[in-house]
Amino acid sequence: MSGAEVMVDVVVAGGGVAGLWTAAALRHAGYSVLVLEGRGGGGGGSGVPGQSIGAQGIIHGGMKYALTGEASAAARAIAGMPAAWEAALAGRSADGVDLRDGGGVRVLSPCTYLWTTPGVLSKLAGFAASRVLRTAVSGLDRGAWPAGLAGASKGISVYRVEEPVLAVDGVMAALHRQAGVVAAGRLGGEVVGEVDAARGEVVLRRADGGGGVGGAGGVVRAKQVLLLAGAGNVDAARALGAGGGNGQGLPAAQTRPLHMVMVRWPKGVSAPAEVFGHCVGPSNLPKLTITSATDSGGRRVMYLGGEVAEQGVKRDAAEQISAAKAVMAQCVPWVDVRGAEWGTCRWERAEAATKDGSRPDVPVLVEAGAGGGAGGLVVMGWPTKLAFAPRLAAMCGEHVRGRGVVPSGGAGAGGAEAARAALGLDVARAAPLPWEDGGVEWRAV
Repeated sequence: MSGAEVMVDVVVAGGGVAGLWTAAALRHAGYSVLVLEGRGGGGGGSGVPGQSIGAQGIIHGGMKYALTGEASAAARAIAGMPAAWEAALAGRSADGVDLRDGGGVRVLSPCTYLWTTPGVLSKLAGFAASRVLRTAVSGLDRGAWPAGLAGASKGISVYRVEEPVLAVDGVMAALHRQAGVVAAGRLGGEVVGEVDAARGEVVLRRADGGGGVGGAGGVVRAKQVLLLAGAGNVDAARALGAGGGNGQGLPAAQTRPLHMVMVRWPKGVSAPAEVFGHCVGPSNLPKLTITSATDSGGRRVMYLGGEVAEQGVKRDAAEQISAAKAVMAQCVPWVDVRGAEWGTCRWERAEAATKDGSRPDVPVLVEAGAGGGAGGLVVMGWPTKLAFAPRLAAMCGEHVRGRGVVPSGGAGAGGAEAARAALGLDVARAAPLPWEDGGVEWRAV
């Protein structure tokens, strides 16, 4: 393999859910695909999870964005996503992605719940929008409330929303197996490249000149490069001379940071029942979003997002924990946190930039600048939300086929494995869930 030149159909930069789903779908269509994952070590021990592994795993169907009483553009766009995920969970996805791979992804809850704080009108305006969305919403009598909400006092209303909650680590593991070869190397870091306009290909090599057997350095040629690395898209595009947003209508990335909170109950401390869903206060935005899990030590964990995570980015860990305790006292006062341990983690949601900084309503896929992406050889995309991963993958597939890239029969991993070896890259390791990360500082407060 010394000095080898290897051809692959597609290189995907980014090993999160969007990149892996796209790679898996392309492989099922017969393309040879090499995935480059810049967080090759999985972020273990850093206390800073990637965007995918840091997600709460709720497959949104739009109700979160319809609490104003109208089905917004974002709500309408995402309405069909639970069905796409359910098809993959059942092994009947149109793109071939099968989340039953490896024994099946754990469905932590088949639905989420919306509940109000005391004093909020029981009939929330947003539920009128459910008539124009595909997400079913139903009000529940107290006898039908889930165990995690059963301890609530009078004065609140509870609704069931048909949006499943999935174990994100299982999703990534299943997609990792189907994506084929996921190499630990960042485009714009360990790997650099250039556009060969004459041949209509992108040429990749190790930045340090190494790689390959004997360290002589190999070269990988790709017929298509898809930049799906979130906040890393801009650097990856620039590493190919393509640029990442040129001020002429092509978006660069924008980020919206979160400061998430984790609560866990040690062995010997009575743990509450699981909670999955959103607490809605007087605002039309969820005040608190809670998902639950059991960690590798058998301890109950609650993962807290929503408004408290968005507003907590300027707080230090101690301040954020204090704020989260206060919000839990408002939203789930029946959950006993005595004896619990608290930790926080920060991560950023990356998406295509908008003029006013607001979240895009839909996934975005654009040519990565005129410098090297002419003809769509290099494109970059953002799913906007975890739930949109199948849709972005479909957009990428349409783009690749539209450029006339013919599958080389690469459903097997041979070509991609040779490309990984030519670049001298290790296989990327799985990232730990935020509460399994050794870099988290846990506090008993």
